[in-house]
Amino acid sequence: MGNTVSVVNEACTKNSNLALSNGSLLKRYMPSSDAYFSSPNYALLAKPPFANLLAGAGPTDLVQRVMESLRFANELGHVNAIIVGAVPFDSDKPPYLRLSTDAELIEKSADKNIQRGSTYTPEHCEFDIQSHPEAETFKASVKKALSLLDNKEFDNDQLQKVVLSRTLNIFSPSPFNINAILEHLEKENRDGYIFSVELVNENSAAEVRQGVLVGASPELLISVRDGKVFANPLAGSEPRDGNEKEDNARSKQLLSSAKDRHEHELVVKAVKQALEPYCRELDIPATPSVIKTPTMLHLSTSITGTLIDSSTPSIALALALHPTPAVCGTPTAQAREAIAQLETHDRDAFCGIVGWCDAQGNGDWVVTIRCAKIHENEATLYAGAGIVAGSCPDKEWRETGAKFKTMLNAIGA
Repeated sequence: MGNTVSVVNEACTKNSNLALSNGSLLKRYMPSSDAYFSSPNYALLAKPPFANLLAGAGPTDLVQRVMESLRFANELGHVNAIIVGAVPFDSDKPPYLRLSTDAELIEKSADKNIQRGSTYTPEHCEFDIQSHPEAETFKASVKKALSLLDNKEFDNDQLQKVVLSRTLNIFSPSPFNINAILEHLEKENRDGYIFSVELVNENSAAEVRQGVLVGASPELLISVRDGKVFANPLAGSEPRDGNEKEDNARSKQLLSSAKDRHEHELVVKAVKQALEPYCRELDIPATPSVIKTPTMLHLSTSITGTLIDSSTPSIALALALHPTPAVCGTPTAQAREAIAQLETHDRDAFCGIVGWCDAQGNGDWVVTIRCAKIHENEATLYAGAGIVAGSCPDKEWRETGAKFKTMLNAIGA
């Protein structure tokens, strides 16, 4: 993700109204009540009391409700209020967004608990792990997706890509330690975006706990700072080998793969089309680069731009982009239809967006991948793969298995 991300995130600490804290946010995080989000350079902690978004008087969209809620909080004297949380893959479902008037931000270089060079190893336990669907069923779905790509079953534009996902349900003999999992994700994913938010939506009874969404996304959907925009779409992936020479060889193979370059170009094109109505200029490199996470290699394109209207909030851009072909497919409507046909589990927050927005519209939103929903001693892990012409069912199964490793390693499985 390189220097551009560093510049954007450094700007956050300079331009945000959020108070800079000198204490450790990670140590003060409480999974049962707080929301935590971090970038490569800063960490943000939001604590109770939280408030639901204002209800609209008649039809109103989510962006309007978010900004009206922040405006109202500001009028009451809460100048540092933010909206924080997640929006599901199906954005028609109620969001997991709440307003916080007690949010702090800290540069990671000032937080001794997440300084570079620190180490953390999770405690290993005996787990009961169930895969859904099983291997042969998933591979059969990939084959069916390939047939949909080939036989023009859809009435409108031809389906070019569909993202299929699977889950691991993991049962622990004791409740999962979310603080320890979060600490591991911070130490092992230094260039990623770490998040942990309670899944509470406006239709939930207060006493009903749906769990906590925890993850380490490598993919920044959108960042907005004072009218400047940055996006970093990822698509086209290879598992890492762990050997530097082999990883370099795989990176070169990824860059030269026609199948992976096509998959990546579909995403970059969609991001460009979604941002153009909002931006007076966009800088999009002609060719992608490769970024490395602890478990994966990804084709990556860094996109920068300037807003036409500097007051356009980050949540508006995030929802305009969501879902990108990286997590759904393209065209979107046909890909959604294919997913409904081929998947039997509810994605819920997986493949949605997670992040924050302040009253000035500044904020960061990432794609909700490399994540788990955790409730007491049960965790549901999610992983997906983009299916395009030329995809191999066996390879897609292995790719999703490699993507599970981020959370499997964090929980000690």
